[in-house]
Amino acid sequence: MSVGTLTMAKRVRVYGVAIMVVVITIVVINSILTTVKTHDAAMTIKSNMTGVPAYQVANLGRWHGSLPMARTTITTTTVDMKNNDYAAAYDEEAVGGYLWGTGEIVVKPQASQMVLAHEYGHALTADALTVYENGDMTAATNVLFDEVLDFNRTSDVRELPAQLRDVAAEYQSVDPDIYGSTYYTERLTEYLAQSFARYTAGQTVPPVVGEWLAELDGEGR
Repeated sequence: MSVGTLTMAKRVRVYGVAIMVVVITIVVINSILTTVKTHDAAMTIKSNMTGVPAYQVANLGRWHGSLPMARTTITTTTVDMKNNDYAAAYDEEAVGGYLWGTGEIVVKPQASQMVLAHEYGHALTADALTVYENGDMTAATNVLFDEVLDFNRTSDVRELPAQLRDVAAEYQSVDPDIYGSTYYTERLTEYLAQSFARYTAGQTVPPVVGEWLAELDGEGR
């Protein structure tokens, strides 16, 4: 009886070790695949950056910051953001959009300066994260995909990079309709982008995001 019990205990230990090895292997493989994915995305984004500050090639009003960097901008008659995994929900066809996975901006011919500025606001978020990650674009893209893009009004602020936590706390506390549409507060990224667009046009924004923008703007002056 005792021999059988010991044999069963050994089997349990062996099975437990085997399961642990499988789990660790899966975690390692997923980590490698994620790193490859974010690295590839970072390289694609980098290839769509022109190397000059966006304000030098686009109308960004009063903005003269070294970030965001200018992006490849595509003018098209159709801007379909419904298939963009990281876009906030939007039932109608958009006038402009930012492609997070490639760093490209797409706009319709009739897009206003505010629309273009909004899309560059998304680019600013991505570029700021690269600065926060000491210039490591792959690490920044990983943070962007894993922590920032899905952040909404019920997310945990502690999940974000320290430099965005105060802005995110403000975002979660403001009136959802603060910019005239709840679309701009559905996700943190939309709030930051519309705040940027308004800031460039000299319009009011809440104080914390205003300070965040002013700091980034000042780095290019």
